[in-house]
Amino acid sequence: MGTFTPIELVWELRRAGVGVPLIAQRAGKHRATIYRWLKGIRLAGLREFEREYREAKKRPPEARWRVMGPSGSSPSGGSITMAVGRRSCGGWGRRGSP
Repeated sequence: MGTFTPIELVWELRRAGVGVPLIAQRAGKHRATIYRWLKGIRLAGLREFEREYREAKKRPPEARWRVMGPSGSSPSGGSITMAVGRRSCGGWGRRGSP
């Protein structure tokens, strides 16, 4: 038996019937992260999820696109606008500061 990756540890503990709060504490991750990992494993399988997780860490973040409707809330008939992170707008400081 070798060493486990954190994702394998989460999966094995869950399969053993351990609750998510205890798994999160044991793995040193937030509960939301554990739920996200478990969902990814259920959808793609353990090996594929781990591969995708490692690959995602190597890619640059992609721009997020959202569709804004005429009133700003409905996606139908709206224009596409890009949600830009604060990093690309000159820093992570307080809003409104130069």
